[in-house]
Amino acid sequence: MLQRISRLAISVRLARMQSTQPNSIEALTQLDASSEDQTQFIQMSNMSFEAIGASPRISANLLSGFSITHPTETQAALFPAVLSHRDLVLKDVTGSGKSFGLLAAILSKKAPLVLQTPSLDLGKKASTPGEEQELAQRAKRIRYVANIIMAPTPELALQYFEWAQVLLKGIHSSDLPKHVQVLVPQGHYKTQHDLLTSSPPNLIIGTPRRLQDVIMNEPIVDISRLQTIILDEADVLARIPTRFESNKKKLNRVNHPLYSEVLMEYILQNRRPESIGGTLKTQKSDTDKPNDNFNFNRFNKKVTSLPASLNRTKEAHAVLRRRKETNPNQIVDPAAGRRLQVVLCSATMNNHSRKELERMRGWIVDPVIMDVNGTHSSPSSIDHVCVIVTHEGRKWRNIQSKEEQIKEHEAFKTSLQEKGKDTSRLGPVWTYKSLFPALEDDDPIVMGLVAHFCQVENVKRGILFLNSNISCAKVVDQLRTLGVKAARITEDIDFRAASSGTMTEADLKAQQEKGLKTEAFKSKVFFQNDQELMVTSEHNARGLDLPDVSHVFLVGPPSSPASYLHMSGRVGRFGKPGKAISILGGERYEVKAAEMYELFKIKPKEYDLVMERK
Repeated sequence: MLQRISRLAISVRLARMQSTQPNSIEALTQLDASSEDQTQFIQMSNMSFEAIGASPRISANLLSGFSITHPTETQAALFPAVLSHRDLVLKDVTGSGKSFGLLAAILSKKAPLVLQTPSLDLGKKASTPGEEQELAQRAKRIRYVANIIMAPTPELALQYFEWAQVLLKGIHSSDLPKHVQVLVPQGHYKTQHDLLTSSPPNLIIGTPRRLQDVIMNEPIVDISRLQTIILDEADVLARIPTRFESNKKKLNRVNHPLYSEVLMEYILQNRRPESIGGTLKTQKSDTDKPNDNFNFNRFNKKVTSLPASLNRTKEAHAVLRRRKETNPNQIVDPAAGRRLQVVLCSATMNNHSRKELERMRGWIVDPVIMDVNGTHSSPSSIDHVCVIVTHEGRKWRNIQSKEEQIKEHEAFKTSLQEKGKDTSRLGPVWTYKSLFPALEDDDPIVMGLVAHFCQVENVKRGILFLNSNISCAKVVDQLRTLGVKAARITEDIDFRAASSGTMTEADLKAQQEKGLKTEAFKSKVFFQNDQELMVTSEHNARGLDLPDVSHVFLVGPPSSPASYLHMSGRVGRFGKPGKAISILGGERYEVKAAEMYELFKIKPKEYDLVMERK
């Protein structure tokens, strides 16, 4: 049965755990969400990261690197859920610190300790107690890939890597690849290949395509001991069937799955085969049932599982010792035998998507559901403005609500009827306005309006989102001609340097002194040379957290309402004020835009600027 945990109930549980079981983080998932819990209020301002399970190193680097002393309510809720090793579905508004909190939690999570003795390597056993003690002293720790974070875009993957570098500060640069590595398509594949082979990291951050290369196509990454996989922006990493899906779209979805879908099915087949197919399965024969002796590791040896609560504790070593005494010929691998944890995170994941991934595909099993905001919504710190260009680009005005448009349309029909004209072909307002012409998103009139907003609003840090079929380079040239300091969002990123795993701050300064542009992905490089506006496509900046961004410009209609939430959510991070300005090149988009704002319960603000192009 699914367990839905509200933000307030989480706060109550954490307070109780601190007073009764300070070391039992996993006890959180065993508590019931009663009405008494949800009526209580616990202040979160005095709770530290260490109190919710963060390691001392992570807590210290949060303070020194980010000046963060206390977690947000969302982060305080997700930390115990991630450390409990249960499947998790996390949904909250953009800018609430979900991704950052997941990374801090996964870096604080201790993976099961796996030791390898020389006897296992040589295939022999100790003959005397003294020899057995000597072999035990010579046992070495096996390094393995314990966690994977799958990001939909290279930019988001590199942002995770930047955060990880700061959170792991204090580790020597030569040892950093043993803790975290990033895989992006733009990086040098041979360098990434050699680094993964020589130093298997505890955490791999990457895009689906590159992860598929190293896990499936050329398997150099061993996932037999994989503990946790996090899918950020999970609603774009899986194609969810819609209610009225056409046969063409269904065939395309089935015959051409996404890289992330193929990779997840492969990982689950090797690490958790019993969950394939979800809970809505048809009756199968006994031969189709998963084998209890499924081969979890590459050495084709039977592995026995340990409880998820057993980690690097004395109890775990005691259990391993007893099992070894009972059956000396059986290898007990606490990492390979532990159940895989899957975490899904997105600000726009709905119940339909979650049920599809759970019941039909089996990606998650009995998850902890953390739906903080309840419905799709936008942070209250964002001011939304929508401008409609009318009369072939000569005028622009504020958007009207759907009711206002219907009322105006009915008045227009009445005036025509009074003049004796036939209005039967006009139809409703949405049909009538769909016949209106519209300007292209990169039309000079639209770009001129963007430049005018930048001047009037005194934009210092802004992002311009375009449809995927519009050339970002062309728009950048247009804006520079109009006096706007603009650049593409990928111009300031050296993917090869950032993904090499050995670039430190000293290396970066040395490269800068040589005049070479090899900065790793840091937020400040987006606006070097006093650039005002970063230009990117609609999907490339999903999930990015860029500080000091005060304005977001959205040109043309978004591909979906959820996409609008993600684009406008680049401002208003952690409660900071921001403004999202949409510019629509014609009245044909006005009705759908009004319906979208009504869906999210957003009331666009009236903009005082009224202009006319002569």
